[in-house]
Amino acid sequence: MGHSIVIPNDLNNELTIVAKLEEMPKSKLRREAIKNYLCALKEEREDAEIALARSNNPNKNFILQKKATEFLKKKYDL
Repeated sequence: MGHSIVIPNDLNNELTIVAKLEEMPKSKLRREAIKNYLCALKEEREDAEIALARSNNPNKNFILQKKATEFLKKKYDL
């Protein structure tokens, strides 16, 4: 089933250039871009859910960056 979207001229110009460089139809490039964008959004949402669950964990044990840096410097003699 086809759908239509409005793409601003500047973005369409970039799309045309990339499609030529990749020797790929613009329609396929648009589909791949949308697919990759949705996948990235899903990963970000999953990461946020994990972070929220960890922050709500009463047994959480966070290590501050300063402490982690000191530990790694000692461990690897940096």
